[in-house]
Amino acid sequence: MRQYFSLLVISFTVFILTIPAISFAQNPIVDDISDESQANYLLANIKGVKFISHPLFEGGLYINSFVIDDSKATPAGFFEETDEILSSILITCQPDGDYYTKSKLYKITGLENPEILSFKEGVFPEIIVEVEHGKALKRKREYFKIVGI
Repeated sequence: MRQYFSLLVISFTVFILTIPAISFAQNPIVDDISDESQANYLLANIKGVKFISHPLFEGGLYINSFVIDDSKATPAGFFEETDEILSSILITCQPDGDYYTKSKLYKITGLENPEILSFKEGVFPEIIVEVEHGKALKRKREYFKIVGI
């Protein structure tokens, strides 16, 4: 019996020590996606993050939003004698779960110093985005309607 117990302990120890060697985790890979110029442009110009995984419709949709510096959206001569550029807002709407293929990506362009105030639920899946933008003393509040899925 004692030999059987010792053999069992040794077998169990060997099994426990080999688990990390035969891990079933995926090996991470680094891909250089610099050539995807639109994605690189958007990510490189992120200026701020307002909402991450913000739930709407009782967790049926999740919102992410980013403010980016957007030189491509700034008309020549818009800001006289300065190096300022307009901003844009990127908004992703993703249904609950791993359904990124059903997600939506929106870009609201041509905003001066924007601030995302809120996301309000409309009739599912409509979302109202409340944004304030403009010069310091001439701020304007606008509402944009987007469809979540």
